[in-house]
Amino acid sequence: MKIVYLVNFYVDQGKGLGMVTGQKVKALRQLGNEVVFISSPYISPYLRVLYGLILDFKAAWVVVSSKPEVIISRGFLGFVSMFFAKLVGTKSVREVHAYGLEEVKLLKYGWFRGGLLRFLASFSHFLDVKADVRIFNHPDLMEFYKSEGFSGANDFYVYNGFDGSKESSLTKADSRKKYGLSDEFKYLIFTGSATRWHGIEYLVDLQKELIDRGVHVKVVCGGGDISNFDPDGVCLNITPLDSSECADLIKAADLCLLPVRSNRVSPGSPLKLYDYIVNRKFIAAQDGVRGYCDEVQLYNIGVCVNFEDSKAAADSILNFIDSGALEFEFPNVSASWNDRMAEWVCGLNKVVG
Repeated sequence: MKIVYLVNFYVDQGKGLGMVTGQKVKALRQLGNEVVFISSPYISPYLRVLYGLILDFKAAWVVVSSKPEVIISRGFLGFVSMFFAKLVGTKSVREVHAYGLEEVKLLKYGWFRGGLLRFLASFSHFLDVKADVRIFNHPDLMEFYKSEGFSGANDFYVYNGFDGSKESSLTKADSRKKYGLSDEFKYLIFTGSATRWHGIEYLVDLQKELIDRGVHVKVVCGGGDISNFDPDGVCLNITPLDSSECADLIKAADLCLLPVRSNRVSPGSPLKLYDYIVNRKFIAAQDGVRGYCDEVQLYNIGVCVNFEDSKAAADSILNFIDSGALEFEFPNVSASWNDRMAEWVCGLNKVVG
């Protein structure tokens, strides 16, 4: 399949969104697809908004000149290229990872930046609705779009995945030495970002409960400064860490943590779940939340926990540790980016015939 893939951000193989997108493109190509990838250079966020128009016209030219089966875009880019795609019979596809109009309301910015983000979120949503196909990263998000009349019959969802090359080379002992962690403790490690929707406050309450019980179990957060959630410093916070350092920290874990706060239409597909998987660590995931608990149960790689109740969470985690489950060999998990992109191609083939 010939694909044009258009994004408005810089693709850095060592950081976040850009790194993950690069992994997707690599996987699509490894599966035999011809991918023309168009992305922003490393410039300021405000310049990226203006530069995006150039990228959109560039994508439109590629679409008109080569007539690919699909053009995939994300964010506020795609208006021009989607228009020309319809003229030449190319299917327009949107990656939808969140209901942006909702998420902007959760972010606290000044009037200028906040207003710009609201405009871009509205425009992105307009493009999402106008596309031929939407690929969601979570079933809850797809169901919301369908309930609001924003979705179509050809839409589908695919969770995030992992890049097998991103596993840390450290042993547990090496990792604990690197970060000064004692073998006297069991370590529960979270390396997701320190944001309000990741439920950091649940981890603080969990650590307080573990302290009250007098057990040698320590919660460690490595996804950024958590002082706003943990002013007393009851959790161990190791920050700042880049993606490779987070992988090294994961290797020190006895069990990795995956809480989430239910304050959005979709909890998202947590990349950290797959960072834990690629580093072969068992996981305590938020109970009853798709994209979290269902993945852990599907692959038999941990325990589902109600992080909103610190006593119940402590019971579940300590029982899991005491059961000896951590001594079992970590299973092979079919959730690599190659696996996920194969699902993309299968869904898109149904559309392009």
